[in-house]
Amino acid sequence: MVLRSRRSTPHGTIEIARGESANCDGSIFTAQIAWPVRTKVAAAAAIALLLQESVCGAADHNMTAFRVCSAGGKRPKVEKGYEDDGEARGGQRLLGALTKIAAADVAVVVSRVYGGVNIGKRRFELIASTATGLTLLHRRPCEPHLFTGKGIVHSWGDGHALARA
Repeated sequence: MVLRSRRSTPHGTIEIARGESANCDGSIFTAQIAWPVRTKVAAAAAIALLLQESVCGAADHNMTAFRVCSAGGKRPKVEKGYEDDGEARGGQRLLGALTKIAAADVAVVVSRVYGGVNIGKRRFELIASTATGLTLLHRRPCEPHLFTGKGIVHSWGDGHALARA
């Protein structure tokens, strides 16, 4: 179940969503997302608001990331940032997950309550999956050229005698 709400900030009204927690060997991962955040300053304000939630207060680590996209020219300009909060490369992986799905105008916090067992690289999968599931609630891709709807255009056989038969 996803919990949703609206909040007012000095930068406008934002939607906030919190997803279901994922558990692994006692560690609990919970993601929250805020959108739309149209500037780097608005993203920082949204993250500060998300960090006030009770789920963050109980966490050992609150990894954050944001991506803000501005139109202009042939390629949009992307402002982005992350914070690991003591979870080595956790915020970096969170930003990587947002980049992979070309998320735009979002700020995300993934909170981890450490369960006492080192789960290794599995933590990166949980950070990414809890965040990307929520990010799909706000689907505004930053790089629209990646989502043209044409799919993959194959040219199998081009240049070969059998292709001209």
